[in-house]
Amino acid sequence: MVGALFTGAVILGAEPSLFDRVATTDFAYIWAGPRAILEGADPYDPVQWARRTTDLITPVYSYPPPVALVLLPLALLPVTIAWLAWTVAGVAFAIAAVRALTRTLAPGGTAVAAVAGFLLLGSRGSSATLLLGQATFLLTAALATTVVAMRTERVRTAGLSGLVLAAKPHLFAVALLAFGWAALRRGQGRALVWFGATGGALAVVSIALFPRGWATWLQTVPAARAGETGSTTLVNAARDLGAPGLIAAVVVVGLLVAIVLRFDARTDAYLALWVALSLSAALYERFYDHLFLVVPVVIAVGVAARSSAARARRTLLAAVVVLVAGTLALVAIADLRGGFLSFYATVPPAVFVVVAVACWPRRRWRSSA
Repeated sequence: MVGALFTGAVILGAEPSLFDRVATTDFAYIWAGPRAILEGADPYDPVQWARRTTDLITPVYSYPPPVALVLLPLALLPVTIAWLAWTVAGVAFAIAAVRALTRTLAPGGTAVAAVAGFLLLGSRGSSATLLLGQATFLLTAALATTVVAMRTERVRTAGLSGLVLAAKPHLFAVALLAFGWAALRRGQGRALVWFGATGGALAVVSIALFPRGWATWLQTVPAARAGETGSTTLVNAARDLGAPGLIAAVVVVGLLVAIVLRFDARTDAYLALWVALSLSAALYERFYDHLFLVVPVVIAVGVAARSSAARARRTLLAAVVVLVAGTLALVAIADLRGGFLSFYATVPPAVFVVVAVACWPRRRWRSSA
């Protein structure tokens, strides 16, 4: 209830001018792809797409063809009404899914739910998502739902919610591979059947409607997005430091992989670490995508609470320091550097460290001391 009131205040009170600026938001771009289809245009034809958008980064609609098809019902609405429905639904689903995650992994943890709600609705990533109309809330809901469904043996839900994450493969490719392996190790292979069958059906329909759509998208969009200077990835941050920075980025990702491979795929910790790693190794990323890190934080707190309530509290505090205080410090650094945000790439690895420390078996700490 508090979260809903907070969101309503932001949308209707604190930012009343949002209604006047919907046409210039990221959501208007998301909406434009399926809207073009309804109006008889091909968003994966560079000539036709150039007539409908001022986007100078990708020559065609930047989301894969199946995403445009799934969003067709949204495009039936005028852009402002569609944006309002998108935002309200996204926030509601995210609140419900993260709440279900806290109940499943940290039962009775009121403090966990409160802090998770604060990070979900009060962080900089949250406000940016609201202002831009991005899909971050909906994808956070899908991510949390996938974890809960795997934990509670609801394999169909796990497969279908996991498929939603494939809408942004540049962010979740690593995590989806890890989820697939975890499903096999847990005896939940039917989740992969649901994932593959539904995804395959969408792919077949999209190919039938846009025979050249996939080829054009693959040839133009991934390279354009990966090279975008505003992307907050380790690669972009490393470029600012020259050759030594690139080497350091490779070493960091290698170390994170080495750590996560020490965990059993059947554990909650395994999923938390792979989500954080997936964001750390992303080829294209924006700072509002760091909202997804709420999910591995909640999982890590639940794991830590099994050994010590104090350990769980320390994990929560560390997460708040990184995702709130840390991001504020990075804003100041970005201002000093003329608005460059590439150093935001340090947030996912920092959360990975918090999660790893929380999930690492205590006996290993003692044996290595």
